[in-house]
Amino acid sequence: MAMSLIIVGSLFMIINSFSVAGWSDWLSKTVVHGVSLAQILAKITNGSFGIMGLIAAFGIAWSYANQHKTDGVSAGIIYASVFFILTPSIMSGDKVPVEGFPYTYLGSRGLFVAIIFGLLSAWIFQWFITTIFKLKCQLLYHLLWLRVFQLMIAPMVNAITTYCAMNLGLVPLCNGTVIPWTMPPIISGFLATGSIAGSMLQVINIILDILIYLPFIVALNKRQLIEEDKAE
Repeated sequence: MAMSLIIVGSLFMIINSFSVAGWSDWLSKTVVHGVSLAQILAKITNGSFGIMGLIAAFGIAWSYANQHKTDGVSAGIIYASVFFILTPSIMSGDKVPVEGFPYTYLGSRGLFVAIIFGLLSAWIFQWFITTIFKLKCQLLYHLLWLRVFQLMIAPMVNAITTYCAMNLGLVPLCNGTVIPWTMPPIISGFLATGSIAGSMLQVINIILDILIYLPFIVALNKRQLIEEDKAE
């Protein structure tokens, strides 16, 4: 994949650095809309050579996944994201990251990282697809609908029980305390209401959620066993 970029980048780099007397000066002095020809050629070179690492990252993961009969495009996109995560950000003068990535690491300097982590990322992707998420289409269809149903029903039931409990005076109204989303249930219920009744309400809601999920999980497990028996 990177070969076409190398050819294009090499061509414009040669044009920009052609060793003829006065050529470089002419490119620097010839301006189009406030930008010199030398800057335009350098931009084209950076836009080809400067992203070789990124293209290689996508290509390596894509090729590896395709060879193992998995989705090469998805593997390539995932590793392109990983490559950006691994690439150092441009730093301001006070060492604070600013928006942007340097061509230095997106290009040839990033090839080593692209090769090593590209193979590793593609292997992990291929392993998950073939080992963890090896589901039949019929089973996957039911799993998606199950998840949608659960995401709709469980919050509605929790909202109804909470409203009824507070409306009947069984649980105090929330006292306005801001509770971080990382606060575990039961503790957060106590802090939000200032009463152990808030914690008990959360316990009841959790039990109701389990009862809502349980029949579908059991049915899904039975269906998966049937599919596995058919496969054997």
